[in-house]
Amino acid sequence: MMQYLFILFLLLIIFKAFQPKIKGMIGEKSVARKLEKLPENEYVILNDILLKTDRGTTQIDHVFYQCMVFL
Repeated sequence: MMQYLFILFLLLIIFKAFQPKIKGMIGEKSVARKLEKLPENEYVILNDILLKTDRGTTQIDHVFYQCMVFL
């Protein structure tokens, strides 16, 4: 019985430690799914863009813009 409680305790600690990362991943997927519903012929959607900087790299989760023609 104590073994199961110990394992449960360890799992709770691990879950608590990774909770912000898990929430972030869920949030990113949720936003990506909503952006995918935008009309493809009107919007350009880019996910998980990796840019090189002076200090290494940086990541942008989502970029989207509406294609418009001005006459």
